[in-house]
Amino acid sequence: MNGIASWVAALKITSGSAGTALAGSLTGVSVRLPLVVGLLAVFVAVAAATAETRFGRADDKHP
Repeated sequence: MNGIASWVAALKITSGSAGTALAGSLTGVSVRLPLVVGLLAVFVAVAAATAETRFGRADDKHP
């Protein structure tokens, strides 16, 4: 495995651990809060992808 691929793998593992830690700390406030935050993040990602697809430049859509 080359150096860059190792760093990418390490970042993926670290982000997963950070997400788990964040979700665990948010359950101290409310049990539903991590679920709401996760749903909001998914909604924002879907909205951004939809906007990019719909409003992207016309010459980028068709090769």
